[in-house]
Amino acid sequence: FLLVASSEGRLAHHNLARSLARSPAQEEVQTENKYYSSKALIEAEKYAEALAGFLEIVDSGEEGKEWHFKALKQVVKIKVLSKDADVTDYFKRFLEASTVVTRNAAEKKINSLLDYVSSKDGTNNELLEQFYTSTLQGLADAKNDRLYFKTSVKLAHLYLASGQEDKAMKVVDELLVKTEEGGQRLEVYALQIELLGSRGDRSNNALLQATYRKALAITSAIPHPRVLGVIREYGGKMHMNEKNWEEAATDFFESFKCVIVLLVGLVGFASPDRHRWRSRFARLTTLDARPTHCTGPTTRPVARTGVTVSSIWCWPT
Repeated sequence: FLLVASSEGRLAHHNLARSLARSPAQEEVQTENKYYSSKALIEAEKYAEALAGFLEIVDSGEEGKEWHFKALKQVVKIKVLSKDADVTDYFKRFLEASTVVTRNAAEKKINSLLDYVSSKDGTNNELLEQFYTSTLQGLADAKNDRLYFKTSVKLAHLYLASGQEDKAMKVVDELLVKTEEGGQRLEVYALQIELLGSRGDRSNNALLQATYRKALAITSAIPHPRVLGVIREYGGKMHMNEKNWEEAATDFFESFKCVIVLLVGLVGFASPDRHRWRSRFARLTTLDARPTHCTGPTTRPVARTGVTVSSIWCWPT
């Protein structure tokens, strides 16, 4: 009897030791299961339970592993939805953990998370600014120029939309120094043109014209319709202000074509841009954009908007 009891005790102790000392592969499988179980709870809109599951992974002490990085991304997304005060702290942890994946994977995850935050809480300019500036600070030593550029452009657009033109111009000036001729430089020119054009200040006309000519002179890159659409739209406004009706009509027509490409979904773009380009489409359709039919501005009221074409396309006086 004592022999049997002793054998059963040793067996129980052995099984306990095995369960406590799981292999790294088994632990990873368990973490993976926990991650996808928590993600399923998000789809079921059980955010509190999902957050608890992801935080369990985050606080498991496995900072150097990919599941920890992925779980942090989900924590940030949930906290953005619930508007938690510590969301910025978790976002910074997410940036620090991005070193566990490849640079391309990190860029994709960070960029998609920034787009998600912008789409879910796009009116919270303070939060977006914190996210963008934190990303730029985190990328200072990462040598990921492409992500740094994309984030800087997002930050400049944020400043422009919130009326912080001086801050936007500071970002543009920095990008002009860092970028070379090509697609990125063209996008910076488009941003500068939009910034100068939005001011409605005739004193900027010389710089606006110079930037416009530089942008059209770049032929080494295929421009994104969003970028070309902005350049052509503000070029049309510039020509119209100078009463160059034929050139204005040509630019408006080219901008119109870019907007059509964007709206029919041939090129992907984030939801905040979608509303902006639909607004541009509505404005462009108020103008007879065919070059052969444009002889001058019209002040005919537009039924859908209740405004006149001249008030849309001419600089404020």
